[in-house]
Amino acid sequence: MLDDLPVDVDKLIDVVGGLLLHPHTAHDLFGESEPPDRGAGELTMTRMLQKLVTLDPRPLSHPRPPERRLRVNCSRFAMLFLTILRHRGIPVRKRAGFDWDGWIHEIPEYWDERRNHWVLVDPDPATRAPIRNFLARTGQADHDVADIDAIKSGEAFTPGFLAWRLCRSGQSDANHFHVKDHDGMASARIALIQDLDSMNKSELRTFDAWHEMITAPLSQLDDSALNWLDEAAALIADSDTRFNEMRTFYTSSVYGTTIHNRLLQSVS
Repeated sequence: MLDDLPVDVDKLIDVVGGLLLHPHTAHDLFGESEPPDRGAGELTMTRMLQKLVTLDPRPLSHPRPPERRLRVNCSRFAMLFLTILRHRGIPVRKRAGFDWDGWIHEIPEYWDERRNHWVLVDPDPATRAPIRNFLARTGQADHDVADIDAIKSGEAFTPGFLAWRLCRSGQSDANHFHVKDHDGMASARIALIQDLDSMNKSELRTFDAWHEMITAPLSQLDDSALNWLDEAAALIADSDTRFNEMRTFYTSSVYGTTIHNRLLQSVS
C-alpha cells in the first residue's frame, strides 16, 4: 500500500493532503457542523489506513475528493506522514507544541541527510499556508525553507519543551498557550509531556491523558514533580547529545512505564 508513494517531501505532503481533511477545515470550506469521526480517534495506523481504503479503494497516491477524505486532527496528519517515511527508512518523529497563534499543534520532524539536521514540516495544507505567510512576514522565507514548507523551531512552531522553559523562566506569557479546556502553564505542561512522549516513540493522540502528571491541577504538583518536568525539558532540548539519557529518564519513570503499559493494552 505504501511502496508506490513518493519519498520527496513536497510530493508526499501533497499525497497526505489529498487523503486527509481536518474537521475545522471541513467546517470552514463545506459548512460541516458535526463532522463524522472517520478516524480522528484511532490509535493505530493500521486501522486508519483501512478506513482510508474503505472510503476510496484507489491507491493512496490518488487524491480523494473532499467528501472521501478522512476527517482527522493534526496528530493523525503527522502520524500518516511518519508512517510513510518510516516505511522508506527515513528517520522521522512527531513533535508536540504550539502553532503561531499559541494553540496546541503536532507536526512531523524528519532527518534531512543532505543538510544533516532535523527539519520540521506541516503536512496539512490548511495550516501550511499560514506558516508560509508567517515565515515571509518575519523575513525567514529563504529558498530552502519555502520550498519544503519547513518550520523554524521556536518561531512559527514552539515545541512543548521550549514553551515550558520559556514560561518557567518568565520569558513568555503562559497565557499565550492554549490546549482544549486548559490555558497557561497547564497547557505548556501538556505540550511538554506530549513532546517527551513523542521523542520516545510513545505517539499518543492530542488529548490522551493517562497519568496524574498530566491530569493533576498544576497547583497540586510538588517540587519533585516540577523538577521532573524541568529535567524532561532539558533533556529534550539536548536530545541530540543526550538521547540515551533521555530514553532512560523516560522508560525508568513511573510516568513512562504507565504510558508504555497503556499503549500495549490498546493494541492487544
